[in-house]
Amino acid sequence: MRKNYDDALSVEIILDNFLRNTPEHCYWKNKDLIYIGCNDKQAQSLGFKYGYEVLGKSDFDLKGTKKQVEQFRQNDLEVMQSGQSKIIEEKTIIDGKAGVALSIKSPLYDDKGNCVGILGISVDISKEKKIQQALAEQINKTEKANYATIRFISTASHEIRNPMTNVISLQQIIKGKLDVLQDIFYQKILTLLNDKNKKEISAEIAKNFHDIYEYAHTCSSEAYRTLTALQNLGDLHRMQLDGVATNFLSVEINDLVKRSVDNSTYLNTKNIEIHVNISK
Repeated sequence: MRKNYDDALSVEIILDNFLRNTPEHCYWKNKDLIYIGCNDKQAQSLGFKYGYEVLGKSDFDLKGTKKQVEQFRQNDLEVMQSGQSKIIEEKTIIDGKAGVALSIKSPLYDDKGNCVGILGISVDISKEKKIQQALAEQINKTEKANYATIRFISTASHEIRNPMTNVISLQQIIKGKLDVLQDIFYQKILTLLNDKNKKEISAEIAKNFHDIYEYAHTCSSEAYRTLTALQNLGDLHRMQLDGVATNFLSVEINDLVKRSVDNSTYLNTKNIEIHVNISK
């Protein structure tokens, strides 16, 4: 008999220590949803000091808006009626401030198996919810920024693609006109010149025709390169948004610099020389 008493006392002491020291809010209510017990942590969040001060009170007697209290009671009733435990996020008042609790509520049974109330354990997750909200807002901002980027790339691509396409078409027209002019010069104009000036003028005209052909070819090449870059940029951004892994190929910086310098019509027209020295 003494052993049974000691065992019961040990269980009572252990339970008391658990309720006193656990960081969670523990509480239990009867069938009428009146508090019949809670730990000090729960009491303090409700504006009291000790758990026994909450005994005999309902949620309507405690802190919380009418909407919150009605939601508590609805959750409690659903647990008792279903006989199933329920995990719920509940908006509530914690330490005098609006907060969010993650509650685990279970039906409370007597020794005959009758549901006589509910047992609840709630954890303050207000900080976690704020972090979650901030993260959701940041994700939303990022998605909006990505959408804006896609729109910009799409618009820029459209605005640049059309002129570049026209440049390519005009380059073909210019080359055709040059072929006609070249034929006119050699077949008609050159025959009118005397032998003294024919060779010199012919060489000068040939050089200029050659230069114009080169400029036209450069315009076409750069236009194609611009169109390809726009296409690649759009594809790359879409792939990154879709989570597709991208593989970047290495490029030779010397070739890029050389091509940029060689294709600069400004440098050619101003007779500016640029010497490039890239250390390896």
